[in-house]
Amino acid sequence: MDTSERRATSKYISAILDPTETGLEVEDLSSTRGDGLCAVMHGPDEFPKPLSAVEIDPDRIDYMSIRRWLSDCDTLHSSTCQPRISADLHKICLIDVKSRRLVTYSSRTSEYLALTYVWGKGAQHVLGAGIPGTLLGKLPRTIEDAIAFTEDLGTRYLWVDLVCIDQSNEVKRFEQISENYLQQTNTGVLRSPLTANVNLGNNALRLYSLYTTLYSRRKLTEQSDAQDAFSGILQALQRSSYKDGFTWALPHQDINWALLWEPTGGAQRSERFPTWSWLSWRGRVVPGEPTVDGPQEPHRYTYDLAIWKSSTSSDGVQKIFAKSYDDMKAEDRESFIDDPLAETLPTGDGGRITQLQKLDFEARDLALCIESFVLTFDPSRWILWGVSINRKFRFFQMRVDCVDISIRVAATSELCERLGRKGKKTFLLLSRNMKDDDEYVDRDKQHLWVYHYLLLLGPTDDGIFERRCALRLKIPQDGLRVLKSLNLTRRQVLLV
Repeated sequence: MDTSERRATSKYISAILDPTETGLEVEDLSSTRGDGLCAVMHGPDEFPKPLSAVEIDPDRIDYMSIRRWLSDCDTLHSSTCQPRISADLHKICLIDVKSRRLVTYSSRTSEYLALTYVWGKGAQHVLGAGIPGTLLGKLPRTIEDAIAFTEDLGTRYLWVDLVCIDQSNEVKRFEQISENYLQQTNTGVLRSPLTANVNLGNNALRLYSLYTTLYSRRKLTEQSDAQDAFSGILQALQRSSYKDGFTWALPHQDINWALLWEPTGGAQRSERFPTWSWLSWRGRVVPGEPTVDGPQEPHRYTYDLAIWKSSTSSDGVQKIFAKSYDDMKAEDRESFIDDPLAETLPTGDGGRITQLQKLDFEARDLALCIESFVLTFDPSRWILWGVSINRKFRFFQMRVDCVDISIRVAATSELCERLGRKGKKTFLLLSRNMKDDDEYVDRDKQHLWVYHYLLLLGPTDDGIFERRCALRLKIPQDGLRVLKSLNLTRRQVLLV
């Protein structure tokens, strides 16, 4: 049967068979849920074994295949999948599936499985949870099945959050969710040979985008747990790529791109998190990243941009991102013709950092101060001219000073509705890059476009803004002067 999921799976397998494959977006790689998936295995001689599909019997578990997969993982992925003994692991409890007692992690229990699942509705409580020595009584069916599976597989120990964490102890609950099972490869949670073999161009931002897309597909019983549950992955990324850390699950080093995420259809807003973090949405999100539209280098075409967050330092703020127009290579600067972003403009509302410092603790923790260029114009003049093949984007055009500008917005954006485009709007510039026009007919002429990535801002009280949605302006290389006609100014914006 030809289904969209099987088509996504075939793309995924193509990327594994040929790691040089290009043109696959993060969402292509993350959209498969296993429908029609074939296992691709490579032997020690580095020659791929023939592809084969295994028919799955829903009434029988193929333990032999599972043991073989784990053995192949230990043998072939030894550098990435071997257990890492951490002092933090000694804080956790495990289920001894033979005795049905809770035991403390030790070198004897280093090999264990972890169950990740959706709790379901209603109160969930296990007497003696998280206390070593507890003899377990009858447990929910899903956990009982996991215990039976673990024992039949030949593994002695199992970690289940409901049983192994005292849910009434918020401190221990946070420690174990954020520090332990998601980031420890000996649980098998991060053992993903498919993800590991996909070519992401050694781009940390693209890897982060892939994990974000995959994670946002999951349904949490409590949306307030979103950051805690994702923090294990963030810590793994921080060890490997993002040394400067994260704020509300957005990486400091690429935060200008990470702010450009968009929710897909069916996602719902949560008030628990700041509007500018994708954690604030229950449902799948598409992260902002430059690889779809342009170069792999996310900060090649820079301009003056700085971002601050609150901190415990003496002045109460921390600069987490800073780029300058002068950071750009000379040859790249020359490719921007009459670039208004090269000019030094006075900064309006320069007191926003002071305002950030004076916010109450809870509001300050949710806020970012961003100093960048701001555009103010009326989108009601936009003319709809197209829809993307996957129907996830709408394309509009407007003409300014004899220059045609193309605008791309997500199909879920309020800017897709005529009422949402009514009146002047404020847009914050966060990123840009440059790209050839693939559809330009005369290939003898170099025709370049500059892509500007913006956030639509929604005003609140006291000049503070909320994030509304992201969009992209596509302007011809020789038409950048139109930015001035869109009321280009430089401001400090407080975003909550």
